[in-house]
Amino acid sequence: MASKKSTLGTTLTALHKAEAQVQQLRKKAASERAERLKGLHLSFGFEAREELIEALVALGGGRRRAGSRAASTASNTPAAKTRAKRSRITPEMKAEIIQAIKAGESGVATAKRFSISGQTVQNIKKAAGLVQARKKGKKK
Repeated sequence: MASKKSTLGTTLTALHKAEAQVQQLRKKAASERAERLKGLHLSFGFEAREELIEALVALGGGRRRAGSRAASTASNTPAAKTRAKRSRITPEMKAEIIQAIKAGESGVATAKRFSISGQTVQNIKKAAGLVQARKKGKKK
């Protein structure tokens, strides 16, 4: 039993040392990056950083949202799937959907007609009180 504790202690000590090294390396990388960025504008022939920034902004593209890098690289692969744009459901559209369901139109047909998912139709039906709860009990 004593050997397992000493092994655990040794492992934890090594882990703490490794974490400290990682922190030091991160600080070193940040300072090296800062040094390289200080003279970046000069390496591209600009006299001031602001000139470089203006040139980069003029290239366009703007700011990217979080995760857009992964999406842009994924789109280069042949098997990449694109997400459908989210539908905006207006109160008027909800009212029309509820009228269609009350008139006897199926949820699937309504979803196709309004170009929304069947689950969205189900959620609208539930919010409008048009869905009956399942009966509880044993199956025969």
